[in-house]
Formats: sequence, C-alpha cells, structure tokens
Amino acid sequence: MRKLAGIALTFGLILATWAVPQAFSKALQQVDPSEPVKPQAASSAEVQALPCFDVALVASAPRYRWLSVPEDDDIIIRWPVRITFDVEEVIAGRVAGSTVTINTGLHTRYNSRIRYFLFYLKSDRSGGYRIVEMSDSLVRSRDGSFVIPVTAPFAPPPEADDLNPPPDYEKLLRPIRYDAADAWWLQSSDLETRADGSIATEAHPWGVVRKSGILAPRGLRVDDVVKSIANRRCSGSTRKSGPSDPGTDPIRFTK
Repeated sequence: MRKLAGIALTFGLILATWAVPQAFSKALQQVDPSEPVKPQAASSAEVQALPCFDVALVASAPRYRWLSVPEDDDIIIRWPVRITFDVEEVIAGRVAGSTVTINTGLHTRYNSRIRYFLFYLKSDRSGGYRIVEMSDSLVRSRDGSFVIPVTAPFAPPPEADDLNPPPDYEKLLRPIRYDAADAWWLQSSDLETRADGSIATEAHPWGVVRKSGILAPRGLRVDDVVKSIANRRCSGSTRKSGPSDPGTDPIRFTK
C-alpha cells in the first residue's frame, strides 16, 4: 500500500473552505473475485448533476511561499501557503500562462519524489479557477505522454462523480512503458513485504515484480482519460449556476 508523506494525497480532491482540501488516497488493492463490483458510468441525465471541469492540466515543480497564520486561529492544523507550479501540459481547455498559483493549507511540503500533478479545474465568476480533483500518481512515459501505472483494480471502485479514474477506467487500460523508478510509490521501500523480505504481491495482481519494486505493464494514458470524460466538461449554464465558493482564493495563471 502506498505510504503518505506530509499530507494525504488524493484521486478525488474536492474543494473545502479557503483551501485545496486535505485529501484521501484511494489504495490500490486486489478486489475479492467472489464479489465482483462492476461500476457503471453515469447516464447523460445524471451527468448534469455531477461535478464538471473546464481545464485538465499537468503541473510540476511546486514552489512554496508560507503565509502568516490568521491571529484568530488558536490551533494550527494546516499552515496557509501559496504554491506555484509550472504548467507542463494542458490536456483540455485553455489557460493563459505557463505557471499556476494555488492558495491552500498544508501540514508540510508535498513529498519531494512527486514529480507531476494532474489538476481538473473549473472556472469561476471571478475569472479564476477552482480545483475539482487532483492526482499525483502519474509519470511521464518513454514516449513523452503522461500515464497512470495501474497494478490492481482500484478499491474501492471509482464512484459516478469521480473524474480520475472514471468508473469505466478498465476499458481504457493499455500497455505502457515508463522508468520504474519514476513511480516512487511502487518502489520496494514503499511496499509491503513478507517475513522473508520479498515483496508482497497480493495487492498488485496486475503488476510485475522487479528487484526495485512493482512495474505496471498496463496503465491509463491521461489524455485517454480526459477524452473519455468529455461529457463532464462544464457547459455555460452549469458554470453560471455553480457555487462561487466565497472565502476561497481562486487559482490564477501567470506568464
């Protein structure tokens, strides 16, 4: 199982009050074959009520500017911070800038081994953006595209309102090639081991054991995932009727 460093990271990050919220990581583990779960994609009618996005992008190289704690905060749970990322690739939508700045609250910095972050953003009435979901479990493949290594069925299965991965993700799986060391959460030092020191593979039935850890022969191409959820792009009416999220600072792009 993947270890968390600093703060918990997530496949399904949903906005809280003023910050990118604290997250929960969906563990990759083997699903009991005696009780198979076959998630269904949302119908066109249901999509209208699901979270939508305007922009999907991959960012990297977070830089931190720690901010002052409000004087009325007696207990500091998360320290306010402004994080600036470089925009690596815009998968869907358009942005006017090469960096993106997010105001949030963290216990500490993100794990330094995380190289890329996938953001799904929704535009707001102020001209900025809000985070709908984010993920850090992606790497750059040898052909230059971004991929998500998958070594087991997602458990629990993705729900209808999830974007990454979508409920019908299994039909998007395809062979991928990447440097195993880039998927740091699948390295031997981060995996469960048996009494004899060997890697426990029960939680990674789709993976291949290597000396350094687990390699995923198949995975999800990020551009395939984004294309598969094109019906979740925000319409004009959805955007206008969406929450304005008072009290949160919008995400901004700069040159």
